Amino acid sequence: MTQQKRTCVSAPGKVLISGGYLVLFNEFSGLVAATSSRFVSTVSTVDSEDEKQKKIVVRSPQFEGGKWVYRVGKDLKLENEGSDRNKYVEYAVALSLKLAKAANPSAFDANFTPKSNLDICIVGHNDFYSQRPQLESLNLPLTSSSLASLDPFCHTLTTIANVHKTGLGSSAAMITSLVAALVQHFDVIALPDPTPASQTTPPSKKRKRGRSKHASAKKSVETPSTTNTEEIDHTNALRIAHNTSQFIHCLAQGKIGSGFDVSSAVYGSHTYTRFTPSVLDALMSECEASTIYGVPGSRILEVIQSDKWDSKVERVQLPPGVELMLADVDAGSSTPSLVKGILEWRTKNPKECKTLWKSLHTQNLLIAETLRTLHTTSHTSPKEYAKTLAQIKTTHAETWSTSTSAVTKHFAAVHAAFLNVRTHLQEMSRLAGVPVEPESQTRLLDEIAKEKGVVMCGVPGAGGFDAIFVLVVGKENRESKVGPLLATADSGAGLRREIVEEVEGLARFF
Repeated sequence: MTQQKRTCVSAPGKVLISGGYLVLFNEFSGLVAATSSRFVSTVSTVDSEDEKQKKIVVRSPQFEGGKWVYRVGKDLKLENEGSDRNKYVEYAVALSLKLAKAANPSAFDANFTPKSNLDICIVGHNDFYSQRPQLESLNLPLTSSSLASLDPFCHTLTTIANVHKTGLGSSAAMITSLVAALVQHFDVIALPDPTPASQTTPPSKKRKRGRSKHASAKKSVETPSTTNTEEIDHTNALRIAHNTSQFIHCLAQGKIGSGFDVSSAVYGSHTYTRFTPSVLDALMSECEASTIYGVPGSRILEVIQSDKWDSKVERVQLPPGVELMLADVDAGSSTPSLVKGILEWRTKNPKECKTLWKSLHTQNLLIAETLRTLHTTSHTSPKEYAKTLAQIKTTHAETWSTSTSAVTKHFAAVHAAFLNVRTHLQEMSRLAGVPVEPESQTRLLDEIAKEKGVVMCGVPGAGGFDAIFVLVVGKENRESKVGPLLATADSGAGLRREIVEEVEGLARFF
């Protein structure tokens, strides 16, 4: 089997720091951090000895039974040669190809000759899954050093159906990386070219952007503030990848969710306001009525290009020196059950909910805006900022508000705002009878909050027992009191193209 062309794209996981439940409604927003842990999808066009039948092989080598072989039939219908169906993989591949053929038929024809098949490899960094079974099999303790000793993209020792996820948004990151890799492979979008590690680019010079061969498939999320053609291309590429991934992820899940996880996989860390669900209602219904193979690619392209997509993304980066720490509590929570309970309470008590959520929203916005201010201050007043970090690293948050330093007071404001968020979440737990911040988590978080340098800590997303996050200054030599994760916040962009040989641990799958 000879490789002709290879495209590799990665997408980050997510942590919803604030805005759980509120992000379901577009009058509110949430603060989502992209993680350093990523899903990586690689699409290769290959020659095969069998010239009679076009095939697509999808490999997920971290799982038992993680391989699907599809025969490509009429109207791009994928016929699974195996018995086990993976709806997420099938929908992502089939619908991305339908979109690609509609958007750029010339590229599609060139890549799908009778001799040309696709080999697709999908892997996720270790933090997406609980590594307790792996560590137990190696007789290693549950520590950061033990996790760091594992091979990148290590085997999970189980099937996809039975793996224990850690809540970093694996399905959204997987679908987003796979969709983006496919539409990039067929020249529908043009993500920036990957830069080899051996090359360095001066900050004053921009990397050369790839240009799409099919301009009609691209529209901007909003009017760009720059007239630079390369930046416009990138904006349009992200828009197509975002809208397509949102559609496919919603369809695979059987519902139109908030979409913050896909948005983070595309755009990185930001404050997110959801899109109006009606943009997908009709297309979702058509796919359910006639299956995904009965809906023309031109119809999918029409919806993806629609100007009715109205989600809002405002960039947020953690200030330098502030690190994100994550822990896998491994106690088990059902996010759908939590959401159902909260929404039932909201329906029965609309005034009570509205008052509480407005207060939550105010605190969430304050946190995001203050983090932006701190990030700016780190550049405008670097000496004062560095001095502040040194002080915060060795002191408790309760002392920061009395400081005469304006920078320290900003850190104190973030800390105080998130204490208010936690108070509201605890109140919501009590009123709805839903464990958004369970008492056991409260005790754990209160203990962590007493540590020096801790800016804030809480339960991410919908809450429950599954995980905790901590924003801390001075992460060095700190070990989680529960199952640690190695993921940190990713200050870079969301989607990015990769070079297979330069992603640690990836080349062994080829």
